[in-house]
Amino acid sequence: FSSTGGAANVVVQSSANLHNGRDGLGGWNNALILVGNTAAYDYYSGYFDDLKGRVVNNNYYDTRTPLQAGNSKIFFYPRQEQSGTSPYQNPAEDTIYTILSNVDCFGNSVVGTQDGTHRTIIRVAMSIFSRDYLAKKLWDLDAAGCYVEVVETYHPGSDLEVSAMKKLLAAAGSYHGPAVKYYCDTDSIWIHSKYFEIEGVYYDKPDRKIVWTGSHNWSTNSLRQADEAILQLEDSTVFDAYTANFRAIRDSATIRSVANGGSASC
Repeated sequence: FSSTGGAANVVVQSSANLHNGRDGLGGWNNALILVGNTAAYDYYSGYFDDLKGRVVNNNYYDTRTPLQAGNSKIFFYPRQEQSGTSPYQNPAEDTIYTILSNVDCFGNSVVGTQDGTHRTIIRVAMSIFSRDYLAKKLWDLDAAGCYVEVVETYHPGSDLEVSAMKKLLAAAGSYHGPAVKYYCDTDSIWIHSKYFEIEGVYYDKPDRKIVWTGSHNWSTNSLRQADEAILQLEDSTVFDAYTANFRAIRDSATIRSVANGGSASC
């Protein structure tokens, strides 16, 4: 919005469709609003104009490159895989993999787990989780000492999602493994949000609280083939609101649980 409610240059980044069903008002969704961030507003406006122009660009990520705008950062997709590689198995050209690769599990003094160790916490709320190397990366981070929690909508008819879930639930050693809860795709309510949080050490800086949200699923389609957006924000108040939302999903009455080393079923 150029102007709304007495405010100028307003960006609303939401996971919700304009719909009453589970992908809108009837499911778990979120919206993050930036007010007065002119750089972000202008970048989103340019993105809208490009969408309106309907020019095919399979590597739009490198055309409208990630932009730091104050305490926010903006990423647009699709992002093309490296030449000669599979679009399904090329983590080097995956923003999320790069983010997770720059997380350290120890070194905090305030945030993170409150058991005296202050281990970094990673929380993921995802509508589609089918990039299985991201699941393996989360498992590896948990094994390294991070505390990893995942809530997702699970589609057992997807071989890619089954593979990702198996990697998340692989039997753990030193730590408990990622804590996973899920809705099935046939449930009356599901998760349509696509966000994740890092509470801890990121790019060698401890005690950070960062959230990434938007339209981007952890699926190959979102990464390689679709017009998607991710908005990163480092703001403690907003972060705490997302954490509260995550806990509400995690603790909801109808969400399903599965133990580490077990298998998800619908």
